[in-house]
Amino acid sequence: MPNRSLRRGAAALATLAAAVLTGGLAAAPAHADGPVLRVNVVSDDVTLPLPANPDDPAQISWGLDKEGTQVAKDVHIVFDLSGIADFATTTLNCPHEGAVYTCDRGDIDDPGNSGGIVPLLPDADAAVGTTGTVTISGTAANGQVVGTTVKVTAGSPELEISPSGKRDGVKPGSTIPEQLTIGNNGSGPADGVTLRLRTTPGLTFDASDGTFSNCAYGPAGNQGGFLTREAVCHIDTVVEPGKLYRLSAPVGVAVGTDALYEVFDYGVTRGNGTTTGDGKGPLLSLVETTSGAVTDLTYGQESITADNTADLVAVGDSAQGAPGDTVKVTASLHDDGPGWVGFEGSDNQIALMVNIPEGTKAVGVPDECQPFEIDGPAQPALGKPRYICQVYPHVVTSGSTYDFTFELKIDKDAYDTTGSARATTVYDTTSDLTFDPDHGNDTASIAIDVTGRGTAPSGGGSSSPTAGPTTSASATATASGNAPEAQSGGSSVLASTGSSGVPLFAGAGAAALALGGALFLAVRRRRAGV
Repeated sequence: MPNRSLRRGAAALATLAAAVLTGGLAAAPAHADGPVLRVNVVSDDVTLPLPANPDDPAQISWGLDKEGTQVAKDVHIVFDLSGIADFATTTLNCPHEGAVYTCDRGDIDDPGNSGGIVPLLPDADAAVGTTGTVTISGTAANGQVVGTTVKVTAGSPELEISPSGKRDGVKPGSTIPEQLTIGNNGSGPADGVTLRLRTTPGLTFDASDGTFSNCAYGPAGNQGGFLTREAVCHIDTVVEPGKLYRLSAPVGVAVGTDALYEVFDYGVTRGNGTTTGDGKGPLLSLVETTSGAVTDLTYGQESITADNTADLVAVGDSAQGAPGDTVKVTASLHDDGPGWVGFEGSDNQIALMVNIPEGTKAVGVPDECQPFEIDGPAQPALGKPRYICQVYPHVVTSGSTYDFTFELKIDKDAYDTTGSARATTVYDTTSDLTFDPDHGNDTASIAIDVTGRGTAPSGGGSSSPTAGPTTSASATATASGNAPEAQSGGSSVLASTGSSGVPLFAGAGAAALALGGALFLAVRRRRAGV
């Protein structure tokens, strides 16, 4: 079972990274030409878990914003804990008189690293629901500090949500009624919750079942590309300790005609009870229940596999040139649908293997293409015999074509020659393409007609066998996203790595992705046998 203290600590760090800092008291007039520092806090409503855990205390996370170009001189920040002194203490390491702590911050030019935390621990006899206020203020020798206040309450909710599940064989065009259970394993009530629901490209929130008026619907803003839509629901139901609650109505998730490997992503946090949203249906609330299961996590993902296929098609090209010439050829990957393809939680994404025609040398390679060695992609380099080309973000959309243009220099003694393009995965494990009903179009030729040379003499030359169509696919889309300059010409699509080699949605590593838009680096882990 995950360690609750570690979870709470991780949640605090995630909140610190993603929250919109709130700040405080009305501003006093500034010195005519002096700097103004404003105290901001991650949350102005802090709860203290009971009993106290000295290894994982609650905290006030604070920072500073500065107005004006001058350096703020001799800055002191004052934390007045008198309002909570009868039920809580702090281990803040600053000089203090009674419950008033004064921290010397020196001179401040860039306030970005001038914040900190105030750890708070409830007394052993603190009563649940006891509240008080911490006042934060300060001084600067040549300016002023605008402070703020923080409400502190003894007793902290510990929200939990349903365990993640898995659905297989879901029919495109159907609607999944998602019903979630929320619990509170803490020592205090949650005065409302915020429910964040997100989906991958093949899923939408079903308008036929009615959206909810206290939910805001829109793009997920997930920088990894897989989670594309979200609903953020502010529910004002009070969640009492030791009780379970279910949604007042299931959330309808519609399965699109392009669905294949999907995820329904969900999480719950303490909310402010705000009920505003843009849905047209009734309010979504929580109803107390005695059935249902929860984990000790606030986050989960349901893996959904649709009863669907996706036909990957390789598209080749041809060019003509004399020995010594440099020619351009474009190898393409097309998804003929109906499903889109992307493997959440995996670095073994859909890719195109390009075998350079013998007798030519790659002198210009798209940035999204890497040399393919025995164990997979290698460092970017020119002149290699084959390259693996990826789409970024790793969402291969139904009906779209992704182009990879190479510049090839023809050897002085080359004859007519042929290479190939083949639909595969980053680590060339075609066993992961079981969703593809037609492997006859997975390979296409890249042909170079060498002027004046013709076919190589019998028993030698530079011709390579290949198979498959060379015609262009019907629909073309340019892969989007910011990328570095190509090595020499070509398109601009980035590769990325994940945390597993399993071509199904794998869970919380992207959560990370997931909440608030924060970035992280995952260590690539190869699957056994690949």
